[in-house]
Amino acid sequence: MKELKVLAISDIHGKEGAAKAFVRDVRKRGIRADYLLIAGDIGCPEKPERGSKVLSILGNLKLEIYFVKGNWDIGLECAPPRTHNLDEEGPIKLGEYLLVGHGEKFDPYSVKGSVLLLTHYPPYGILDRGFKYEPYHRGTHTGLININDLIERYRPLLHIFGHSHKSGGVSLKLNGTTYVNVARLDRFIRNSLCIGNYSLITIREGEVKVEHFYINGVYKKCSRCNRRVLIPPSWNICKECMMSDELSVEEGISSLRGEVELEIEEIYPSGGGTLSNKRLKVRLKLPLTTIRNSLTLKELIEDTIRKEAFKVLTGRHKVAFSIPRDLLTYLYPCPADGSVGEPLIVRLFKCKRCRENRGIPCNIFKALLKRKVELFWAFDSVRGVKGLVKHRNYVLVTGKRSDGCDRTLIALIKNGFRILTAKVDPPLFEHS
Repeated sequence: MKELKVLAISDIHGKEGAAKAFVRDVRKRGIRADYLLIAGDIGCPEKPERGSKVLSILGNLKLEIYFVKGNWDIGLECAPPRTHNLDEEGPIKLGEYLLVGHGEKFDPYSVKGSVLLLTHYPPYGILDRGFKYEPYHRGTHTGLININDLIERYRPLLHIFGHSHKSGGVSLKLNGTTYVNVARLDRFIRNSLCIGNYSLITIREGEVKVEHFYINGVYKKCSRCNRRVLIPPSWNICKECMMSDELSVEEGISSLRGEVELEIEEIYPSGGGTLSNKRLKVRLKLPLTTIRNSLTLKELIEDTIRKEAFKVLTGRHKVAFSIPRDLLTYLYPCPADGSVGEPLIVRLFKCKRCRENRGIPCNIFKALLKRKVELFWAFDSVRGVKGLVKHRNYVLVTGKRSDGCDRTLIALIKNGFRILTAKVDPPLFEHS
């Protein structure tokens, strides 16, 4: 097979200075490549024209450019010559390989052969640390499970992505796929010096070699691993050492059974002091070849439970959303001393020492002490901020499910709450 070299970047965010600095750095280092791949966030939504300007600057490298759109690329329509939006043009043949892009669309293509995958978002659990808020969850994984599903289907040789800035400039090989996070190019320090990162990826006879570069970077010895590495002038530690916890891989995850059944049980009062329940069963296929360790698998299972529970609530109510834990101390003040808005950990310590039970606030925080729970609010009508009509409170238990409800959860049920618990069969790893 003929050798293929690609330059890969992402997350420019309309910064023309970053694009110019990248072109200069590539020329200064004498780097040669066949193509330039961009994993989204080329422009910025406030000034959509900047995206086209950035692409024009990058065109000075005289390379064919293939890109996918990111969440910042609203309004990016006009592309200069030799620039191709993969969402519009579909899979492209690059020598012996097929380049497949998914920026805004996640419906899989029917493809054969060696696939190179380009997306903006990371896969769930792989070099994706950051902050993400969804109506059913606030978490530190910015990756999308849709992309894990695409990887299971395509089994790509290489996956290039961005979006998660914290994990950018690092690569990982897992089950035959090399994952490369190329975020972000528009990194500047105080004196306006650009220290954005980019990658040169060489593919030869099915083997992938990744070299990470920093604009204006210098070679020095890492103070942790003692390797001579290229890093920004002010750094003393290489990115691999900074992100070592994100690079750990456990053997045997992909050999587990990926077909599981999720059962969500809803427990609620039925009158006369008795409890009733409903059960919903969902068949799921977990993308286990993309899961690097048991902790990530536990997080994936818990996020999947949240997502399915959220589907149940939005199918039943007009609006539903998870209440962030940090807001609970504002919404449910301490009935003993009336304190509002204190740090969550302070409130939990107080509740742990307290022997009294003064209703809903006490039961919510005692449940937090005993189990992994989340509170949902659901609304049946929305008529502006003042017109919200709260219909029901739900408590989702995402930790290990025990037989029945304990006294704390039963007390919440008696106060109008509905309890959602979940069980995965086969259990894989207990999600506790």
